[in-house]
Amino acid sequence: MNANNNLPAPKTQRVFQENTNYSLPTDADEHERLRLQHNALKIFMDGKNYVIPTEDEGNFQHILDLCSGSGQWVIDVAESLPNAEVHGVDLALPQIFGNSEIPSNAQFHRVDLLNQPLPFADRYFDIVQMRIVPSIPNRIDLLKEIGRVLRPGGYVTFLEPGPSFSGTKGTRTAALIQVDHFIIRSPHTPSPGTGDNDRIWSLAPKIASMLREAVDDRGNALFYDVSSSEFLVPIGGWPDEEKLKSVGLMMAEVQMGLIDAFRPMFIKLQLLTHDEFSSLRARVIAEIEDPTLKLQIPFVAAWGRKVIENSG
Repeated sequence: MNANNNLPAPKTQRVFQENTNYSLPTDADEHERLRLQHNALKIFMDGKNYVIPTEDEGNFQHILDLCSGSGQWVIDVAESLPNAEVHGVDLALPQIFGNSEIPSNAQFHRVDLLNQPLPFADRYFDIVQMRIVPSIPNRIDLLKEIGRVLRPGGYVTFLEPGPSFSGTKGTRTAALIQVDHFIIRSPHTPSPGTGDNDRIWSLAPKIASMLREAVDDRGNALFYDVSSSEFLVPIGGWPDEEKLKSVGLMMAEVQMGLIDAFRPMFIKLQLLTHDEFSSLRARVIAEIEDPTLKLQIPFVAAWGRKVIENSG
């Protein structure tokens, strides 16, 4: 894979959401990156929209996607379940679809999850999902809101990535370690710790315990049957199997798009100069393009069901 021909050059002008600590862009370029990420994961999961093992999908009537980003998951689910009502909420509305491309049973809402309640009635949804949102590590109040809008017996599901690593060496790679170093020094992924060495941006190790420990205002457990699973997704074109190679090439572009999306914040915070960012970017590309490293990114899915006894 040739870096100059296959991975896009960084964007220089980006659009950010005002009056929020969210540090990534909310523009069309970022939503295209999120759509590519969605499509890569869907191919990896053989076309499935859900990471949870459930036979209830056909019975879902009201579905909610938190931090819906590009909106592609909402649209895919709405098209696959035309009799269901599918909602997506995020800081910004989807930027890459015209009104004619959004199914009539799909709706998007601008909501700041950290500062606003969900604009839905109690016990309304059959399933609430939240994918790849490490920027919201403290979910105590959010889990109460999820419990409020979820019907008794309904599903909640989280999906979060971990730090990428070399499949051959079993360790992190130098350039991607440095990217993580700058991310944890930024306000994007605040987490407990007194220094860089005991901070981590990934919520993957924590999401199952978040669901198990979630309680309502009376201290009662919110969810039961909490389970989790892990899987590894390739980054780069190193896999021999055609599906995984396709996924890996897509995830390589997703990875570089993410790094480019962080560029304005890194420079604004004076973590890097323009030249230092360009140098770091080139080293990341070199790692991604090195087939001997076999870069992979781990994902953890966790899910549970709303406790029936505490439904009110």
